[in-house]
This record gives sequence, C-alpha cells and structure tokens, in this order.
Amino acid sequence: MQFNPTQSNAVQIVLLIVTFSWITVTSAQTAQSPYTIVLETTDQIIKQIERARPRYEQYPDEFHQQIDLILSGITDFYSFSRSVMGVYASKSAMAGLNPEQQARLNSQVQRFSQRFKQGLIETYAKGLMKFSGEKIEVNKPRETLQRPSNIITQYIFGDRAEPYRVQYKFRKNRLGEWKLRNLTIENINLGKIFREQFASEYKRFNGDIDAVIDNWAVSSAQSRIDGASSDGET
Repeated sequence: MQFNPTQSNAVQIVLLIVTFSWITVTSAQTAQSPYTIVLETTDQIIKQIERARPRYEQYPDEFHQQIDLILSGITDFYSFSRSVMGVYASKSAMAGLNPEQQARLNSQVQRFSQRFKQGLIETYAKGLMKFSGEKIEVNKPRETLQRPSNIITQYIFGDRAEPYRVQYKFRKNRLGEWKLRNLTIENINLGKIFREQFASEYKRFNGDIDAVIDNWAVSSAQSRIDGASSDGET
C-alpha cells in the first residue's frame, strides 16, 4: 500500500490513519484474524481518500458524509465513548445511581457519543485530504488465535529515518469476535490520552458532565499526542 504526505508532519499521518483504523475494526467478524482486520481497514481508508480527492475542494461535505456513513454503520460508538468517559460512566458508577440518574447518565453517554463521533469525523476527514502516497507495512505475526488477545504491529514511513511503530491490541469478546482494545503509537497510548482529557475536563467543570460534552474538542487530545510524538522523533 502507498500513502505519501504532501507536508512533512508524518506524526499527523500516523494519527489520522490509526485513529480511523481503531474505529473501523469494531466491525470485525469472527472469521477475520486481527492481522486481516488491520490490513483490510487500512486499505479501505486509503481507497476512500483517493476516491474523494478530485472533488474534495469543491464538495468537502461529500467526503465527510462518506466517513460518517462508514463509521455509523460499523462502530459501537456508545461503548467506545463510555470507555473514554472512564470511571464517570463505568458499571460501578452506574450501579450507584437510582433509575432516574441511570437514565440521565445513559443519555449523557449517548450525547457524548455523537459529539465524539462528530469531532473525529470533522477533524480527521479534513486532515486526511492533506496527504497522499505514504508507505505502510503491516507485520504479519505468528498469531495464536486460541489466545484471548493478540497484538498486530504496523509501520508507517514518514519524515524520519525509522518508521513509526503502531501496535494494535485485540481481544475476543463474549461472542468470539476480535475487537480492538488498545492502541499504542510508539510509546503513546491513544485511548489513555482521550480518557485523561475527559477526566481533566470533568475536574475543570466541577463534575458537570454536560459541560464536558458541550466543550469537548478532539483537537485538544491531538495536540497532546503531536507534542508527545515530536519529543520522540530522531
């Protein structure tokens, strides 16, 4: 697969590709191995970019809508968003609430899910159009599918001597389907950064989850990731 940047910030390429890969793999079927999931979803993302590029400047909303359509059809944004909300939307937190409070928290998770999805689509769909043709390799491991978890490593070549290493950690759910449970870019835990952002905003707004949702911005976490990645460049 080929995917080349038109600007030097290869860190942003890594973030754009792996974030969409992370979301897309939630649709994996039992018959697919983690390696196949990473390989096929990365290819799907690149094809969508190439297809949209000629018309993007004149009709940017078309590409945004296609990304929205793909993600909405294959992603459990409720579970993903609840994970980002961390302890504030955990099972233990829910168990300590009365029925009315539980209904409110569920409503907040649903609202955050929409806000989170919208932010990802708008931020990353625009960024993806800045790039074309970078080399990407997915290392085929000796997968032990009988184990409850597997790690797949992907290499994205950019503007430094060594490629960026991305590790996808998969775990089987109760139905036996492989689901992505964590993602590490070099030494940067992407899921952890989003959870830390939510926790920080929760404290800033004195426990007002609605205020956190109203002021949520994916770009805030992206800035932290960019800074951390830059520190590790050679």
